[in-house]
Amino acid sequence: MKLRTLRYFKVLAEELHFGRAAQRLAITQPPLSAAIRSLEESLGVQLFYRTSKTVQLTPVGKAFLEEVEGILERVDRATRLVQDFDAGAQGRLIVGFASSLLYRGVADVLRRSRESLAGVTLVLQEMSSSRQIEALRRGSIDAGFGQLPSTPDFLSSLALPDDEFVLCLPSGHAKADCINVNLKQFAQDPFILCSRSSSPLLHDAVVAILAGAGVYPEDMHLGRTWLAILAMVSQGLGLAVVPKSVAAIGYPGVCWVSIEGAPAPAQARLMWLAASESALLKRFVQFTADVLATDMLEGAARGEAQPFDEFTHLGLWKRPQR
Repeated sequence: MKLRTLRYFKVLAEELHFGRAAQRLAITQPPLSAAIRSLEESLGVQLFYRTSKTVQLTPVGKAFLEEVEGILERVDRATRLVQDFDAGAQGRLIVGFASSLLYRGVADVLRRSRESLAGVTLVLQEMSSSRQIEALRRGSIDAGFGQLPSTPDFLSSLALPDDEFVLCLPSGHAKADCINVNLKQFAQDPFILCSRSSSPLLHDAVVAILAGAGVYPEDMHLGRTWLAILAMVSQGLGLAVVPKSVAAIGYPGVCWVSIEGAPAPAQARLMWLAASESALLKRFVQFTADVLATDMLEGAARGEAQPFDEFTHLGLWKRPQR
């Protein structure tokens, strides 16, 4: 029993006229008549009463119509579903993120993607940037927001806006009211860094900033999370060089001061497997690019700096030149 024959039967049951049914089906009347006759023979029942002037469903035909409508509705639904999956309009996307990036617009991207990508199930997993790279390699996540300047060759990526490093001080510190400071002034102070095990790239970036200023603190404490680091600073246990976006946490008892010399910014990227052919992933990457580009243009209209120009090309699915 072919689906085409069932569709012929349904249209004839609705029209109760062979000529009109054939016209709706864009076929001639003889093939329709032959198909209905063959269907009745295969079922061993009469589905229609036919006279020279009328066509009516038999009681058996009415019962059969209810089942056929359900079958065709499920087939149509299944067809739309696979087409939506193929177009990236349906599916499940697992996205990793470094917790620090929630304060750099990533939370906004994820929230807006939930609202805009209707039919897509978004699963979020907090993990370090280095763990994201391995998770992408294994295929346990589809994309990741990581704090790193570049990616391995097997990944494609999209740059997020750069983030300025600033010095975090206890609010009662003698330099708390300064507009900017030279890190050399703090050569004898203890410093608090994120642990290398939790974020090796960020840890190394801060160490490089301190070393570039000739600061090699004898007392160096480690924290695994930004909240822990800010709490330690607020309690006078040390100073911290952190991305400026961390100030969005709004932690009490600390203040933020710009660093002279504009050290290299904290860089971050959205990453995904370069070999991926997922239409859903491609749609998510494009959505992220559109959100960030819109935010960048709005910032420019307000007179804010534009930290990067990676959206000037359309080849987002190819690995950007680094």
